[in-house]
Amino acid sequence: MINSRGSRREDIVRWGNRLLFLLNLALLAVATWFVGTRGLDAPTGGWTYQELVATLLTAIGVLLAIVAFFVALLAIWGYNSLKESASTVAAARAEIVADRVAREVAGPIAARVGAEASNTVDDDGGTQDGGGDLAQALKEGS
Repeated sequence: MINSRGSRREDIVRWGNRLLFLLNLALLAVATWFVGTRGLDAPTGGWTYQELVATLLTAIGVLLAIVAFFVALLAIWGYNSLKESASTVAAARAEIVADRVAREVAGPIAARVGAEASNTVDDDGGTQDGGGDLAQALKEGS
């Protein structure tokens, strides 16, 4: 869907930029909090093995959540693209089939109407003028 600002792709890029900006703001807030509560001095003791493992597992969990979020967005985008493509192809195919069926059905109907028009009788028992002309025109059109 194209809007007044640009294409759909531009909208997606615009929202992606906004998301990255918000993530950077969150990272800045965490870094500011960390420096504010602990200062810039190096910690006196080193990390213990348990702290290192807990921190690494937490980081891996956060990264997996972010990857899962982007995979979900791609799945939604892919589904919508597939649905639009299928709709376009189905509409084109339906138009072709409808045209073919209309031509197959219209021929016999035109012949029948032409035959009936040539056999039309008026109230006095005589044939109506122009019935043969109508039959001829319908036969020529089919």
